[in-house]
Amino acid sequence: MKINMDHIWDYDASALDPEREMTIIWYLSRVLRSGSMAEIRAIGLATLRKYFQKLTLPQPIYQFWEWYFSLPESEKKYGHLDQQSKTSASAPVKSAFFQA
Repeated sequence: MKINMDHIWDYDASALDPEREMTIIWYLSRVLRSGSMAEIRAIGLATLRKYFQKLTLPQPIYQFWEWYFSLPESEKKYGHLDQQSKTSASAPVKSAFFQA
């Protein structure tokens, strides 16, 4: 995944370790808050679903993705969300791919 420098304007990109789980979680959370659909597609819905419960998001964004991943078509394709997430206003994400 290509990193959009617009999402990390307030950090020194050279200081970020793209292999570190917390860096990946942080970046994906930023993309869901302010990224474009093209960036979300580039990350991939399977990756978002895989790490969804670890994302820290504003409640409306979290609830949208919770709703989306609970649709029968999404559950069939990406798996069932853990019941714990249904009570969370936000949760923390990680991704296996992260390239500068």
